[in-house]
Amino acid sequence: MKTFYQVEFNEPNKVTVSINDGLRLVLVLRSRLIVWKYNEKYEYQKGDIFIVNHREQFRFIENKDTLYISIHLTESYLKQYIDDYNNKILILEKGCLQEVIYKQIVNAIAMIGVVNIRKGKYYRLYIEQQLINLMFIIVRFLPTKMNESYKTMLNDYRVEFVCNYIQSNYTNDISLTKVAKKVALSTTYLSKIFTQQMGMGFNQYLIHIRLEHCKEDLIYTDNTIVLNFNIENQAEVHIAKRILEDHKQHIDSIAFCANQNDIINFQSIESDQFNLAKKHITLKLKKIMEWLDVKNRKISFTLLNWNTLTGDTNLTNGEYFRAGIIFEQLIEMNGHINMIGYWLNFEIHQKYSQKDIKKELNGIDLYHQFDGKRPAFFTSMFFKKLLKNILYRNGNCIALGNTEHFQIVLWDAEHYNPYFTLNDSSNDLNHKEYQINIFDLLPGTYKIKHLTLDKNHGALYKIWQQYNTQHGMDEETINYVNRVSFPKLDVSEVDIIDTITYHLKLLTNAIQIIEFRRYFDKKYN
Repeated sequence: MKTFYQVEFNEPNKVTVSINDGLRLVLVLRSRLIVWKYNEKYEYQKGDIFIVNHREQFRFIENKDTLYISIHLTESYLKQYIDDYNNKILILEKGCLQEVIYKQIVNAIAMIGVVNIRKGKYYRLYIEQQLINLMFIIVRFLPTKMNESYKTMLNDYRVEFVCNYIQSNYTNDISLTKVAKKVALSTTYLSKIFTQQMGMGFNQYLIHIRLEHCKEDLIYTDNTIVLNFNIENQAEVHIAKRILEDHKQHIDSIAFCANQNDIINFQSIESDQFNLAKKHITLKLKKIMEWLDVKNRKISFTLLNWNTLTGDTNLTNGEYFRAGIIFEQLIEMNGHINMIGYWLNFEIHQKYSQKDIKKELNGIDLYHQFDGKRPAFFTSMFFKKLLKNILYRNGNCIALGNTEHFQIVLWDAEHYNPYFTLNDSSNDLNHKEYQINIFDLLPGTYKIKHLTLDKNHGALYKIWQQYNTQHGMDEETINYVNRVSFPKLDVSEVDIIDTITYHLKLLTNAIQIIEFRRYFDKKYN
Protein backbone atom coordinates (compact mmCIF):
# COMPACT_ATOMS: atom_id res chain seq x y z
CA MET A 1 0.00 0.00 0.00
CA LYS A 2 1.42 3.35 -1.08
CA THR A 3 1.62 5.81 1.81
CA PHE A 4 1.64 9.59 1.68
CA TYR A 5 4.06 9.94 4.57
CA GLN A 6 7.27 8.44 5.92
CA VAL A 7 8.54 8.43 9.50
CA GLU A 8 12.32 8.11 9.43
CA PHE A 9 15.04 7.92 12.05
CA ASN A 10 18.70 8.33 11.26
CA GLU A 11 21.54 6.04 12.20
CA PRO A 12 24.73 7.31 13.88
CA ASN A 13 27.36 8.64 11.44
CA LYS A 14 24.98 8.53 8.48
CA VAL A 15 25.27 11.59 6.20
CA THR A 16 22.06 12.27 4.30
CA VAL A 17 22.28 14.25 1.06
CA SER A 18 19.18 14.61 -1.07
CA ILE A 19 16.84 16.75 -3.09
CA ASN A 20 13.67 16.97 -1.09
CA ASP A 21 10.49 15.81 -2.80
CA GLY A 22 7.57 17.08 -0.76
CA LEU A 23 7.85 18.49 2.75
CA ARG A 24 10.11 17.30 5.55
CA LEU A 25 9.72 18.19 9.26
CA VAL A 26 12.72 17.29 11.42
CA LEU A 27 13.03 17.14 15.22
CA VAL A 28 16.48 16.72 16.81
CA LEU A 29 16.20 14.14 19.60
CA ARG A 30 19.81 13.90 20.73
CA SER A 31 23.04 15.89 20.42
CA ARG A 32 23.13 18.39 17.51
CA LEU A 33 22.55 18.39 13.77
CA ILE A 34 24.23 20.59 11.15
CA VAL A 35 22.20 21.22 7.99
CA TRP A 36 23.45 22.67 4.71
CA LYS A 37 20.87 24.36 2.46
CA TYR A 38 22.04 26.13 -0.68
CA ASN A 39 25.56 26.57 0.75
CA GLU A 40 24.18 28.04 3.97
CA LYS A 41 24.96 26.30 7.24
CA TYR A 42 22.40 25.89 10.03
CA GLU A 43 22.98 24.24 13.40
CA TYR A 44 20.17 22.70 15.46
CA GLN A 45 20.34 21.44 19.03
CA LYS A 46 18.34 18.81 20.90
CA GLY A 47 14.66 19.82 20.94
CA ASP A 48 14.90 22.05 17.84
CA ILE A 49 12.67 21.55 14.81
CA PHE A 50 13.14 22.74 11.24
CA ILE A 51 11.57 22.30 7.83
CA VAL A 52 12.96 21.27 4.43
CA ASN A 53 10.79 22.62 1.63
CA HIS A 54 9.78 21.00 -1.64
CA ARG A 55 12.64 20.55 -4.14
CA GLU A 56 15.11 22.00 -1.66
CA GLN A 57 18.66 20.61 -1.65
CA PHE A 58 19.87 19.67 1.82
CA ARG A 59 22.62 17.81 3.58
CA PHE A 60 22.67 16.54 7.18
CA ILE A 61 25.92 16.31 9.14
CA GLU A 62 25.64 14.56 12.51
CA ASN A 63 27.77 13.92 15.54
CA LYS A 64 28.44 10.31 16.42
CA ASP A 65 25.55 10.28 18.90
CA THR A 66 23.09 12.43 16.92
CA LEU A 67 19.54 11.14 16.62
CA TYR A 68 16.70 12.87 14.81
CA ILE A 69 13.22 12.05 13.54
CA SER A 70 12.01 13.17 10.13
CA ILE A 71 8.38 13.30 9.03
CA HIS A 72 8.32 13.29 5.22
CA LEU A 73 5.07 14.31 3.49
CA THR A 74 4.80 13.52 -0.22
CA GLU A 75 4.03 16.03 -2.95
CA SER A 76 0.64 14.41 -3.63
CA TYR A 77 -0.32 14.88 0.01
CA LEU A 78 0.65 18.56 -0.01
CA LYS A 79 -1.52 19.21 -3.08
CA GLN A 80 -4.60 18.40 -1.01
CA TYR A 81 -3.99 21.27 1.41
CA ILE A 82 -1.65 23.84 -0.21
CA ASP A 83 -2.63 24.91 -3.74
CA ASP A 84 0.47 27.00 -4.51
CA TYR A 85 3.07 25.09 -2.49
CA ASN A 86 5.56 25.19 -5.43
CA ASN A 87 5.69 28.98 -5.21
CA LYS A 88 6.08 29.14 -1.43
CA ILE A 89 8.89 28.53 0.99
CA LEU A 90 7.56 27.76 4.47
CA ILE A 91 9.50 29.28 7.37
CA LEU A 92 9.72 27.31 10.61
CA GLU A 93 11.73 29.36 13.10
CA LYS A 94 11.18 29.54 16.83
CA GLY A 95 11.35 33.33 16.83
CA CYS A 96 8.60 33.62 14.23
CA LEU A 97 6.04 31.51 16.10
CA GLN A 98 4.20 31.65 19.38
CA GLU A 99 5.82 29.35 21.92
CA VAL A 100 2.64 27.31 22.33
CA ILE A 101 2.44 26.68 18.55
CA TYR A 102 6.11 25.68 18.42
CA LYS A 103 5.59 23.21 21.29
CA GLN A 104 2.53 21.75 19.58
CA ILE A 105 4.63 20.96 16.50
CA VAL A 106 7.40 19.40 18.65
CA ASN A 107 4.92 17.26 20.59
CA ALA A 108 3.10 16.12 17.44
CA ILE A 109 6.33 15.01 15.73
CA ALA A 110 7.58 13.24 18.86
CA MET A 111 4.26 11.46 19.35
CA ILE A 112 4.21 10.29 15.72
CA GLY A 113 7.68 8.82 16.20
CA VAL A 114 6.73 6.95 19.37
CA VAL A 115 3.51 5.59 17.87
CA ASN A 116 5.30 4.50 14.68
CA ILE A 117 7.88 2.53 16.67
CA ARG A 118 5.44 0.90 19.07
CA LYS A 119 2.96 0.07 16.26
CA GLY A 120 -0.16 -0.46 18.35
CA LYS A 121 -3.47 -1.71 17.02
CA TYR A 122 -4.60 1.56 15.41
CA TYR A 123 -1.26 3.31 15.05
CA ARG A 124 -1.79 4.34 11.41
CA LEU A 125 -5.05 6.10 12.25
CA TYR A 126 -3.37 7.90 15.13
CA ILE A 127 -0.46 9.03 12.94
CA GLU A 128 -2.81 10.31 10.24
CA GLN A 129 -4.78 12.20 12.87
CA GLN A 130 -1.59 13.87 14.10
CA LEU A 131 -0.59 14.69 10.51
CA ILE A 132 -3.89 16.49 9.96
CA ASN A 133 -3.19 18.56 13.08
CA LEU A 134 0.30 19.32 11.77
CA MET A 135 -1.00 20.41 8.38
CA PHE A 136 -3.54 22.69 10.06
CA ILE A 137 -0.75 24.39 12.03
CA ILE A 138 1.49 24.64 8.95
CA VAL A 139 -1.19 26.17 6.73
CA ARG A 140 -2.54 28.54 9.36
CA PHE A 141 0.46 29.68 11.40
CA LEU A 142 3.72 29.20 9.46
CA PRO A 143 4.92 32.33 7.63
CA THR A 144 5.97 31.99 3.98
CA LYS A 145 8.06 33.75 1.36
CA MET A 146 8.06 33.57 -2.42
CA ASN A 147 10.16 30.85 -4.03
CA GLU A 148 12.32 32.79 -6.49
CA SER A 149 14.17 30.02 -8.29
CA TYR A 150 15.38 26.45 -8.08
CA LYS A 151 17.17 26.46 -11.42
CA THR A 152 20.67 26.21 -9.95
CA MET A 153 19.66 23.45 -7.59
CA LEU A 154 21.77 20.70 -9.16
CA ASN A 155 23.77 22.24 -11.99
CA ASP A 156 26.97 22.92 -10.08
CA TYR A 157 26.77 20.03 -7.65
CA ARG A 158 25.68 16.97 -9.59
CA VAL A 159 28.86 14.92 -9.28
CA GLU A 160 29.39 16.09 -5.70
CA PHE A 161 25.82 15.06 -4.94
CA VAL A 162 26.44 11.58 -6.41
CA CYS A 163 29.65 11.13 -4.39
CA ASN A 164 27.95 12.14 -1.16
CA TYR A 165 25.02 9.88 -1.92
CA ILE A 166 27.36 6.91 -2.38
CA GLN A 167 29.18 7.76 0.86
CA SER A 168 25.94 7.80 2.83
CA ASN A 169 24.28 4.79 1.18
CA TYR A 170 27.18 2.46 0.36
CA THR A 171 25.59 -0.40 2.33
CA ASN A 172 22.43 -0.22 0.21
CA ASP A 173 21.74 -1.34 -3.34
CA ILE A 174 23.14 1.43 -5.60
CA SER A 175 23.08 1.51 -9.39
CA LEU A 176 23.98 4.10 -12.00
CA THR A 177 20.36 4.10 -13.21
CA LYS A 178 18.94 4.89 -9.76
CA VAL A 179 21.41 7.68 -9.08
CA ALA A 180 20.93 9.19 -12.55
CA LYS A 181 17.23 9.57 -11.83
CA LYS A 182 18.02 11.48 -8.64
CA VAL A 183 19.96 14.14 -10.55
CA ALA A 184 17.68 14.10 -13.63
CA LEU A 185 20.39 12.98 -16.06
CA SER A 186 20.71 10.12 -18.50
CA THR A 187 22.93 7.25 -17.39
CA THR A 188 25.28 7.86 -20.34
CA TYR A 189 25.80 11.55 -19.59
CA LEU A 190 26.19 11.00 -15.83
CA SER A 191 28.76 8.25 -16.43
CA LYS A 192 30.67 10.59 -18.76
CA ILE A 193 30.87 13.64 -16.46
CA PHE A 194 31.52 11.44 -13.41
CA THR A 195 34.55 9.80 -15.07
CA GLN A 196 35.83 13.19 -16.27
CA GLN A 197 35.69 14.79 -12.83
CA MET A 198 36.59 11.82 -10.59
CA GLY A 199 39.15 10.07 -12.78
CA MET A 200 37.41 6.71 -12.39
CA GLY A 201 34.13 5.14 -13.44
CA PHE A 202 30.97 5.10 -11.35
CA ASN A 203 31.15 1.38 -10.41
CA GLN A 204 34.88 1.61 -9.72
CA TYR A 205 34.27 4.49 -7.31
CA LEU A 206 31.43 2.59 -5.61
CA ILE A 207 33.67 -0.46 -5.02
CA HIS A 208 36.47 1.80 -3.77
CA ILE A 209 34.20 3.45 -1.17
CA ARG A 210 32.86 0.13 0.06
CA LEU A 211 36.36 -1.33 0.43
CA GLU A 212 37.56 1.72 2.36
CA HIS A 213 34.67 1.45 4.80
CA CYS A 214 35.25 -2.29 5.26
CA LYS A 215 38.92 -1.64 6.03
CA GLU A 216 38.06 1.02 8.60
CA ASP A 217 35.47 -1.22 10.24
CA LEU A 218 37.96 -4.06 10.64
CA ILE A 219 40.73 -1.84 12.02
CA TYR A 220 38.88 0.61 14.24
CA THR A 221 35.61 -1.06 15.24
CA ASP A 222 34.75 -1.29 18.94
CA ASN A 223 32.15 -3.97 18.31
CA THR A 224 32.72 -7.50 19.53
CA ILE A 225 33.44 -9.99 16.75
CA VAL A 226 31.13 -12.96 17.22
CA LEU A 227 32.11 -16.38 15.84
CA ASN A 228 29.32 -18.91 15.31
CA PHE A 229 30.10 -22.50 16.29
CA ASN A 230 28.26 -25.76 15.86
CA ILE A 231 27.32 -26.50 19.45
CA GLU A 232 27.71 -30.24 18.87
CA ASN A 233 31.43 -29.68 18.34
CA GLN A 234 31.95 -27.00 20.95
CA ALA A 235 34.65 -28.05 23.41
CA GLU A 236 33.05 -26.29 26.37
CA VAL A 237 29.77 -28.11 25.86
CA HIS A 238 31.51 -31.49 25.73
CA ILE A 239 33.38 -30.73 28.94
CA ALA A 240 30.18 -29.66 30.71
CA LYS A 241 28.36 -32.79 29.54
CA ARG A 242 31.22 -34.97 30.77
CA ILE A 243 31.16 -33.31 34.18
CA LEU A 244 27.41 -33.83 34.44
CA GLU A 245 27.79 -37.48 33.51
CA ASP A 246 30.72 -38.23 35.81
CA HIS A 247 29.43 -36.31 38.83
CA LYS A 248 25.66 -36.44 38.45
CA GLN A 249 25.20 -37.71 42.01
CA HIS A 250 26.72 -34.46 43.30
CA ILE A 251 24.82 -32.08 41.01
CA ASP A 252 21.22 -31.27 41.87
CA SER A 253 20.87 -27.80 40.37
CA ILE A 254 22.16 -25.74 37.46
CA ALA A 255 22.21 -21.96 37.68
CA PHE A 256 22.22 -19.66 34.68
CA CYS A 257 21.77 -15.98 33.84
CA ALA A 258 19.56 -14.37 31.22
CA ASN A 259 18.91 -10.74 30.40
CA GLN A 260 16.45 -9.57 27.73
CA ASN A 261 18.45 -6.35 27.33
CA ASP A 262 21.47 -8.31 26.04
CA ILE A 263 19.78 -9.07 22.71
CA ILE A 264 18.49 -5.52 22.15
CA ASN A 265 20.21 -2.73 20.24
CA PHE A 266 18.61 0.31 21.88
CA GLN A 267 20.11 2.64 19.28
CA SER A 268 18.09 0.86 16.60
CA ILE A 269 14.39 1.47 15.95
CA GLU A 270 13.83 -2.08 14.68
CA SER A 271 10.71 -3.32 16.48
CA ASP A 272 11.02 -7.08 15.76
CA GLN A 273 13.88 -7.43 18.24
CA PHE A 274 11.53 -6.53 21.11
CA ASN A 275 9.20 -9.37 20.11
CA LEU A 276 12.17 -11.77 20.23
CA ALA A 277 13.00 -10.55 23.74
CA LYS A 278 9.70 -11.89 25.08
CA LYS A 279 10.86 -15.53 24.90
CA HIS A 280 14.56 -14.92 25.51
CA ILE A 281 14.68 -16.48 29.00
CA THR A 282 12.71 -19.63 28.19
CA LEU A 283 14.55 -20.09 24.88
CA LYS A 284 17.89 -19.78 26.64
CA LEU A 285 16.86 -22.44 29.15
CA LYS A 286 15.76 -24.71 26.30
CA LYS A 287 19.11 -24.27 24.56
CA ILE A 288 21.04 -25.04 27.76
CA MET A 289 19.03 -28.21 28.26
CA GLU A 290 19.70 -29.26 24.66
CA TRP A 291 23.41 -28.44 24.84
CA LEU A 292 23.89 -30.39 28.07
CA ASP A 293 21.48 -33.17 27.09
CA VAL A 294 19.57 -33.01 30.40
CA LYS A 295 15.98 -32.96 29.11
CA ASN A 296 15.10 -36.29 30.73
CA ARG A 297 17.04 -35.78 33.95
CA LYS A 298 15.63 -34.53 37.22
CA ILE A 299 17.89 -31.51 37.56
CA SER A 300 16.49 -28.26 38.89
CA PHE A 301 17.33 -24.97 37.25
CA THR A 302 17.90 -21.67 39.01
CA LEU A 303 17.66 -18.37 37.19
CA LEU A 304 20.26 -16.64 39.33
CA ASN A 305 20.76 -13.20 37.80
CA TRP A 306 18.20 -11.98 35.31
CA ASN A 307 16.31 -9.01 34.01
CA THR A 308 13.49 -8.10 31.68
CA LEU A 309 13.44 -5.19 29.25
CA THR A 310 14.59 -1.97 30.99
CA GLY A 311 16.82 -0.04 28.61
CA ASP A 312 20.49 0.60 29.26
CA THR A 313 20.32 3.61 31.59
CA ASN A 314 19.12 4.21 35.14
CA LEU A 315 16.55 6.67 33.76
CA THR A 316 14.88 4.15 31.45
CA ASN A 317 15.13 1.52 34.19
CA GLY A 318 13.01 3.79 36.38
CA GLU A 319 10.68 5.33 33.80
CA TYR A 320 9.88 2.07 31.98
CA PHE A 321 7.17 0.45 34.09
CA ARG A 322 7.38 -3.30 33.51
CA ALA A 323 5.48 -5.14 36.25
CA GLY A 324 3.38 -6.94 33.64
CA ILE A 325 6.47 -8.09 31.76
CA ILE A 326 8.02 -9.53 34.95
CA PHE A 327 4.69 -11.14 35.86
CA GLU A 328 4.41 -12.79 32.45
CA GLN A 329 7.96 -14.13 32.75
CA LEU A 330 7.15 -15.62 36.17
CA ILE A 331 4.15 -17.42 34.67
CA GLU A 332 6.16 -18.63 31.66
CA MET A 333 9.01 -19.88 33.86
CA ASN A 334 6.75 -21.59 36.38
CA GLY A 335 7.16 -25.34 36.06
CA HIS A 336 10.48 -25.09 34.22
CA ILE A 337 12.61 -23.15 36.69
CA ASN A 338 12.64 -24.03 40.37
CA MET A 339 14.08 -20.83 41.80
CA ILE A 340 14.79 -17.28 40.68
CA GLY A 341 17.17 -14.74 42.15
CA TYR A 342 16.62 -11.10 43.14
CA TRP A 343 18.90 -8.45 44.53
CA LEU A 344 17.69 -7.39 47.97
CA ASN A 345 18.07 -3.66 47.31
CA PHE A 346 19.65 -1.12 45.01
CA GLU A 347 22.39 -0.18 47.50
CA ILE A 348 23.79 -3.72 47.73
CA HIS A 349 23.48 -4.20 43.98
CA GLN A 350 25.26 -0.91 43.26
CA LYS A 351 28.06 -1.70 45.70
CA TYR A 352 28.60 -5.12 44.14
CA SER A 353 28.55 -3.67 40.61
CA GLN A 354 31.01 -0.91 41.58
CA LYS A 355 28.64 1.64 40.02
CA ASP A 356 28.95 0.05 36.57
CA ILE A 357 25.55 0.86 35.03
CA LYS A 358 25.60 -2.17 32.74
CA LYS A 359 26.18 -4.49 35.70
CA GLU A 360 23.57 -2.65 37.78
CA LEU A 361 20.95 -3.32 35.12
CA ASN A 362 21.86 -7.01 34.95
CA GLY A 363 19.50 -7.90 37.76
CA ILE A 364 16.24 -6.99 39.51
CA ASP A 365 16.09 -5.24 42.90
CA LEU A 366 13.21 -5.87 45.30
CA TYR A 367 13.82 -2.70 47.31
CA HIS A 368 15.23 0.68 46.38
CA GLN A 369 16.47 2.33 49.59
CA PHE A 370 15.12 2.71 53.12
CA ASP A 371 12.44 0.03 52.75
CA GLY A 372 11.08 1.50 49.52
CA LYS A 373 9.46 -1.43 47.71
CA ARG A 374 9.97 -1.52 43.95
CA PRO A 375 7.29 -2.83 41.52
CA ALA A 376 9.23 -6.12 41.29
CA PHE A 377 8.43 -6.71 44.97
CA PHE A 378 4.71 -6.25 44.43
CA THR A 379 4.81 -8.30 41.23
CA SER A 380 6.27 -11.23 43.15
CA MET A 381 3.68 -10.64 45.87
CA PHE A 382 0.91 -10.78 43.25
CA PHE A 383 2.35 -13.99 41.82
CA LYS A 384 2.51 -15.55 45.28
CA LYS A 385 -1.17 -14.69 45.86
CA LEU A 386 -2.33 -16.73 42.87
CA LEU A 387 -4.50 -19.75 43.62
CA LYS A 388 -3.30 -23.11 42.32
CA ASN A 389 -6.16 -24.54 40.28
CA ILE A 390 -6.34 -23.04 36.77
CA LEU A 391 -9.92 -22.67 35.52
CA TYR A 392 -9.30 -20.71 32.33
CA ARG A 393 -6.38 -19.27 30.35
CA ASN A 394 -6.51 -17.10 27.25
CA GLY A 395 -3.61 -14.84 26.32
CA ASN A 396 -3.00 -12.38 29.13
CA CYS A 397 -6.02 -13.45 31.17
CA ILE A 398 -6.18 -16.33 33.61
CA ALA A 399 -8.81 -17.56 36.07
CA LEU A 400 -7.83 -19.62 39.11
CA GLY A 401 -9.49 -21.21 42.14
CA ASN A 402 -12.90 -22.86 42.48
CA THR A 403 -16.57 -21.92 42.32
CA GLU A 404 -16.58 -20.55 45.89
CA HIS A 405 -13.31 -18.65 45.76
CA PHE A 406 -11.65 -17.63 42.50
CA GLN A 407 -9.43 -14.99 40.92
CA ILE A 408 -9.50 -13.24 37.56
CA VAL A 409 -6.03 -12.02 36.61
CA LEU A 410 -5.24 -9.67 33.72
CA TRP A 411 -1.89 -8.25 32.79
CA ASP A 412 -0.32 -6.31 29.96
CA ALA A 413 3.17 -7.20 28.74
CA GLU A 414 4.12 -4.81 25.96
CA HIS A 415 7.75 -5.03 24.87
CA TYR A 416 8.81 -1.76 23.26
CA ASN A 417 11.86 0.48 23.30
CA PRO A 418 12.11 2.03 26.81
CA TYR A 419 13.43 5.23 25.20
CA PHE A 420 9.91 5.82 23.84
CA THR A 421 7.98 5.61 27.09
CA LEU A 422 4.92 7.87 27.23
CA ASN A 423 4.62 9.64 30.59
CA ASP A 424 1.12 10.97 29.89
CA SER A 425 -1.05 8.36 31.62
CA SER A 426 -4.22 9.91 30.17
CA ASN A 427 -3.13 9.10 26.62
CA ASP A 428 -5.20 6.44 24.84
CA LEU A 429 -1.99 4.65 23.81
CA ASN A 430 -1.19 3.92 27.45
CA HIS A 431 -4.16 1.74 28.29
CA LYS A 432 -6.43 -1.01 27.04
CA GLU A 433 -10.08 -1.47 27.95
CA TYR A 434 -11.65 -4.85 28.68
CA GLN A 435 -15.08 -6.21 29.46
CA ILE A 436 -15.17 -9.43 31.47
CA ASN A 437 -18.35 -11.50 31.52
CA ILE A 438 -18.49 -14.30 34.12
CA PHE A 439 -21.34 -16.79 33.68
CA ASP A 440 -22.83 -19.71 35.65
CA LEU A 441 -21.81 -18.39 39.05
CA LEU A 442 -23.26 -19.82 42.22
CA PRO A 443 -25.91 -17.43 43.53
CA GLY A 444 -25.06 -15.48 46.66
CA THR A 445 -23.20 -12.52 48.09
CA TYR A 446 -19.58 -12.17 47.07
CA LYS A 447 -16.79 -10.14 48.58
CA ILE A 448 -14.68 -8.68 45.77
CA LYS A 449 -11.12 -7.46 46.25
CA HIS A 450 -9.62 -5.65 43.27
CA LEU A 451 -5.84 -5.15 43.29
CA THR A 452 -4.16 -2.87 40.73
CA LEU A 453 -0.42 -2.53 40.15
CA ASP A 454 0.41 0.04 37.48
CA LYS A 455 2.40 3.21 36.91
CA ASN A 456 -0.01 5.18 39.11
CA HIS A 457 -0.27 2.62 41.90
CA GLY A 458 2.93 0.99 43.15
CA ALA A 459 5.54 2.65 40.91
CA LEU A 460 8.13 3.88 43.40
CA TYR A 461 10.27 5.74 40.85
CA LYS A 462 7.45 8.10 39.84
CA ILE A 463 6.65 9.08 43.46
CA TRP A 464 10.34 9.25 44.37
CA GLN A 465 10.98 11.78 41.61
CA GLN A 466 7.91 13.78 42.57
CA TYR A 467 9.10 14.36 46.14
CA ASN A 468 12.86 14.43 45.60
CA THR A 469 14.79 17.71 45.81
CA GLN A 470 18.27 18.88 44.90
CA HIS A 471 19.40 17.99 48.45
CA GLY A 472 17.55 14.70 48.60
CA MET A 473 14.69 13.74 50.94
CA ASP A 474 14.46 13.84 54.71
CA GLU A 475 13.25 10.92 56.82
CA GLU A 476 9.65 12.14 56.99
CA THR A 477 9.41 12.47 53.21
CA ILE A 478 11.01 9.06 52.64
CA ASN A 479 8.56 7.39 55.01
CA TYR A 480 5.64 9.09 53.26
CA VAL A 481 6.86 8.05 49.79
CA ASN A 482 7.22 4.45 50.96
CA ARG A 483 3.68 4.52 52.43
CA VAL A 484 1.96 5.81 49.29
CA SER A 485 3.93 3.64 46.82
CA PHE A 486 1.60 0.67 47.03
CA PRO A 487 -0.82 -1.12 44.73
CA LYS A 488 -4.41 0.08 44.79
CA LEU A 489 -6.99 -2.03 46.66
CA ASP A 490 -10.77 -1.71 46.15
CA VAL A 491 -13.16 -3.81 48.25
CA SER A 492 -16.87 -4.28 47.57
CA GLU A 493 -19.77 -6.66 48.15
CA VAL A 494 -22.07 -7.75 45.33
CA ASP A 495 -25.18 -9.93 45.19
CA ILE A 496 -24.91 -12.26 42.21
CA ILE A 497 -27.64 -14.47 40.77
CA ASP A 498 -25.81 -16.02 37.82
CA THR A 499 -23.70 -13.51 35.88
CA ILE A 500 -21.49 -10.51 36.55
CA THR A 501 -19.87 -8.09 34.09
CA TYR A 502 -16.68 -6.22 34.88
CA HIS A 503 -15.21 -3.26 32.97
CA LEU A 504 -11.47 -2.66 33.28
CA LYS A 505 -8.94 -0.12 32.10
CA LEU A 506 -5.49 -1.70 32.03
CA LEU A 507 -2.49 0.61 31.74
CA THR A 508 0.64 -0.39 29.83
CA ASN A 509 2.46 -3.29 31.56
CA ALA A 510 0.03 -3.25 34.48
CA ILE A 511 -1.41 -6.16 36.51
CA GLN A 512 -4.89 -6.46 37.98
CA ILE A 513 -6.22 -9.23 40.21
CA ILE A 514 -9.94 -9.45 40.96
CA GLU A 515 -10.65 -11.92 43.74
CA PHE A 516 -14.18 -13.24 44.37
CA ARG A 517 -15.06 -15.00 47.64
CA ARG A 518 -18.61 -16.22 48.19
CA TYR A 519 -20.12 -15.79 51.65
CA PHE A 520 -21.86 -18.69 53.33
CA ASP A 521 -25.59 -18.03 53.12
CA LYS A 522 -28.28 -20.43 54.38
CA LYS A 523 -30.66 -18.99 51.81
CA TYR A 524 -28.56 -20.43 48.97
CA ASN A 525 -27.03 -23.41 50.74
